[in-house]
Amino acid sequence: ILKSYSSDSSAITHVKKAMDESGAKDYTLKLAQEYTVNSLNTLKHFNTSGDKVYLEEIVHMLAGRES
Repeated sequence: ILKSYSSDSSAITHVKKAMDESGAKDYTLKLAQEYTVNSLNTLKHFNTSGDKVYLEEIVHMLAGRES
């Protein structure tokens, strides 16, 4: 289930709290941060509405798979 956050800091706070509660390792957070940076660099190349539609479909499929 996707949740909206009012700011990046509130999303980060939520993730850190969930990681602490589940016993996740700090390395997991490091990997997530690296993934985010790489993803943002990739997103710069999606500049047409067609690209964005396909990207949204891919994200929804992946989110469904992870749930």
